[in-house]
Amino acid sequence: MIAEDALLFNETNRLGAALWQRTLATVGLNNDPKMVSCMLFKRLWSHHRGYALLYNGGLPVESDTILRSSIEAAICIAANYKSPDGLWTQLQQDALLTLNGQINQFRDMGDKEMEREAEATRRWLAERLPPGLRAAKLSMQALAKLGEVDMLYRFYRGLSGTSSHVTGLSVMRGVVTDQNLDMQDAWTELTSKSHHLWQIAATLQGSLLHALLLDETNHAETSIALAKRLNDRLEAAGI
Repeated sequence: MIAEDALLFNETNRLGAALWQRTLATVGLNNDPKMVSCMLFKRLWSHHRGYALLYNGGLPVESDTILRSSIEAAICIAANYKSPDGLWTQLQQDALLTLNGQINQFRDMGDKEMEREAEATRRWLAERLPPGLRAAKLSMQALAKLGEVDMLYRFYRGLSGTSSHVTGLSVMRGVVTDQNLDMQDAWTELTSKSHHLWQIAATLQGSLLHALLLDETNHAETSIALAKRLNDRLEAAGI
């Protein structure tokens, strides 16, 4: 990471830490979009710090994996901000879908106690959904469209196929041939010069909209100022 990027990353750290302290002082009901944003920002801020540790530890695959989770959190923060009622209902629908799968798994395993507990939780969630709604999976593509963060979704898709999951392409990133010993150098260079910028982008996007939702004007203005500097770096990196 070049000095300019390191400075930008550190300033993003300070913004995130300050906004997290403001987040801790926020109270409300779970279905309040502000509280949903707080839940999501908690994940984003935790991921941001985790990314720094893994990146500095020389673990690019692991840092890319947590980068993808950071982008997911930022996409959800954007969708929550843009949706008049927030994402609480969609989160419940996704939780219900997961429980349906777990109930089937426990049933196949013959674990009656876990099946009963999951079924009780499933009923509790289902009773609280608005009439006519059923279990449904959160779609990052749909959420990115709702939140108007297409760039983050492009980053997300790229990481899904080449870094975060065990895929043929991700596993073969270290493969070379005796005729072309440097065939992976271009990808390694792209990763080293751009992925930390993606992490900054996710954190700044999430911080801006979270700050706006909490009426934290100063933090929002800081996010915008840092984002302008980030755009210059992204252009310089050809991203």
